[in-house]
Amino acid sequence: MYTHPSFAEGPKDYSKDDKGPFIVHVSREVLDPSAGTSIRALKFGLFLHQNKLKDGVKSVGRNRVSVEFSNAQAANDFLSNQILDKI
Repeated sequence: MYTHPSFAEGPKDYSKDDKGPFIVHVSREVLDPSAGTSIRALKFGLFLHQNKLKDGVKSVGRNRVSVEFSNAQAANDFLSNQILDKI
């Protein structure tokens, strides 16, 4: 699996001067690609709704979803939210 060097440093935060859309890609780390476990956009959207994180979710590939936020602060808060450890 190739990771672009600019993404290897860890999550990037949005600054207050950034213009939207504010998008965060979420993927699950899987040690064995043939394991068959993946993130489904509908189930991840339900997970966000149950945890009161209501924003737009769509699938952008196998085992990856995109979450769009209305502002930079909401996207940054999501990146640091401990709830993501549950997925």
